Amino acid sequence: MRYRSDVPEETPSEPHSTQPRAGLLCLESDAPLLLEQLDELGYEVQMLPTADALSFGLVDIGGDGADQVIADLSAFGTRVIAFGADPDDIAQIRTKALGANVIVSRDALLSDLAAYVPMVV
Repeated sequence: MRYRSDVPEETPSEPHSTQPRAGLLCLESDAPLLLEQLDELGYEVQMLPTADALSFGLVDIGGDGADQVIADLSAFGTRVIAFGADPDDIAQIRTKALGANVIVSRDALLSDLAAYVPMVV
C-alpha cells in the first residue's frame, strides 16, 4: 500500500509502475480497510484530490470536497465509484449529476469492494 505522499519521485532510471492506480477520498476510519483491499486487488493507491492517471476514483460523498472531486474526475473521463453511509434519493441524484458512475452504500462497498472496481488482469 502506498499513499501519494509515500511515493518517491521517480528518476529516469526507475521503471514506471505497471499497477493500475486508484484514487481514494474517504473517512480516516475507512482508509486502512480500503487500502488493504485495493492493494490485494492489485491497485496502487493515491489519495484524492491530488492524484493523476487513475483507473478509477473511490469517493466518500460525505468527505470534504467530495462533490468537486467527483466532478473533476468525471470531467477527465475517469470512472467514479461514490459511496456513503446510506445515500438517500437526493444524494444519489446529486452525485449522479456530478458524474459518478456507481453510487453504493458504505456497508455494501466495504463488504465486497471487488464487486465494484474494475478487475486487474
